[in-house]
Amino acid sequence: MEEKKVQENALEKQAGSLRRRVDVMVVLLILEFILGMVVNLFGEAPSESGKMQEPTWATLVFLSHGILGILLLIWAIFLFVFVNKTENKKWRSLGMQGMIGIVVSAMGGVAFVGLREGSPADISSLVMALGFLYSFISYGRLLFTLRPSPSVVS
Repeated sequence: MEEKKVQENALEKQAGSLRRRVDVMVVLLILEFILGMVVNLFGEAPSESGKMQEPTWATLVFLSHGILGILLLIWAIFLFVFVNKTENKKWRSLGMQGMIGIVVSAMGGVAFVGLREGSPADISSLVMALGFLYSFISYGRLLFTLRPSPSVVS
């Protein structure tokens, strides 16, 4: 009986630690979405000369969006490694799915900047959005599965 309680306590501690990391991921994904929408509404991809054809603030938002995308990719890999140290298959699966969504988004973002304009760039933008949505849903589900059990709360 005592051993089972110790295992439950260790699992809850592990879940709490992972929950904080996934909280950070979800907040960063929301921020990335907001920056992406600002870029989509007010910005343009760099021209062939590599120069931005827009106001300075929009250029800064575009760069922030790209830098945050790289940080999200790094954080997703970090979360994937952390979640794979657990015994819970559902956590591992959702961590992998979230990372895949971010990788797909990153590939879409790189393709979008490389293609610059037209239908292929629009498709790349769609790939970026779908990858974001997939990762956001995956990490949201992971966060939902990590919530404390009612016995721990009371």
